Amino acid sequence: MAKYFERQTLETTEVVFNAKKVKWDMPCIQVTHKAPKALRATMLLMGRNMKIETKAFNVTPYSVALNEGADCIGYLIHDQTLGDYEEMYANIVGGACFRWRQWEGQNPNWWLQWVWIFPSYRNHGMFDRIKMGRNLSLMDKAWEVFERHHPEFIVEGPYSQAMRAFLKKSPDRMKRCPNPKWLEK
Repeated sequence: MAKYFERQTLETTEVVFNAKKVKWDMPCIQVTHKAPKALRATMLLMGRNMKIETKAFNVTPYSVALNEGADCIGYLIHDQTLGDYEEMYANIVGGACFRWRQWEGQNPNWWLQWVWIFPSYRNHGMFDRIKMGRNLSLMDKAWEVFERHHPEFIVEGPYSQAMRAFLKKSPDRMKRCPNPKWLEK
């Protein structure tokens, strides 16, 4: 008997946004429950892509519900923008999601739940070669944005091999890992 598999593809996208109406901090566009619907839909797409590739979630790991409240904040990561502040065009290369967590026995805090980057931007240096001022890679620059907006955030496990390598590049990043064993393998 033949086996059939549903083939789902990862989708790339561009977004258009008004930089005066959203928090925009190169290379990230912050997406909250109050963000324009197009940005929330793009964030949902990034979460869907991550779910397809990693099979790490039973449900799509981002909600665009207006009533969700402020316990979930997404970031669309882009490699370039064009236009003026009224109408910016951004080429989205990934996304990240923070959730406000109140675990028993720990102080409430923002947790970086997931980061997903398009496969074509990984594993062959392309992502690191996209430099964003001060000789930082796009991911380094996005990390700075995360630290500015969520100074005490914690990185939620489990970690991919790429995330473990990224965290191990800096002792300050490693401190954001609540369990040092998660960095092993």
